[in-house]
Amino acid sequence: PLASLDSDAAVVSRLIDLKKKPVVLGGHSYGGTVITQAGGNDKVKALVYVAAFALKSGQSLASLLEGKPAAPWRAEAVADNGGYVRLSAKGVSKYFAPDLPASESALIAATQGPISYKVNKEAPNVAAWSMRPTYYVVAENDKIIPPKLQAFFAKRMGAQTTTVSSSHVAMLSQPHTVARVIKEAVKAVSKK
Repeated sequence: PLASLDSDAAVVSRLIDLKKKPVVLGGHSYGGTVITQAGGNDKVKALVYVAAFALKSGQSLASLLEGKPAAPWRAEAVADNGGYVRLSAKGVSKYFAPDLPASESALIAATQGPISYKVNKEAPNVAAWSMRPTYYVVAENDKIIPPKLQAFFAKRMGAQTTTVSSSHVAMLSQPHTVARVIKEAVKAVSKK
């Protein structure tokens, strides 16, 4: 629902509980924070982060970025009266998905789910990446999450890291590479 970290992680946890077999979770962008929390479930055997936030337990995005200058894309964030935010069409095409065709960028802008601004101040209560094998796809042309920050997350987690020449939406601009990383995670945990 993109309403709060707890509610988003609860949705993922309910889906995990429905599975009879082990699970590999993948998360993009804020989804990385969600899998960081939901990945504490015993059925989860590995985590795949794709240009995603990988916070520590008790660490919020707001605290991580405190004192740093606002990213240029933030000028394209449009808030509604309910505290939810979305990127303008210009923000999507210029910062979020500049390496996609204009038609795909327009589709993303039109269909994006607004996210509650308060998720930036919420912190996971567990860091599942400290308990599970972890994979990270760094998008080296990302204008949303700086590639250096992504590399920091990957190193801190001890993740198996793959770097792609991509904007923030690596799973759309480099789908074969991202799929390969996910398959590697599944294959690795299937052997155990």
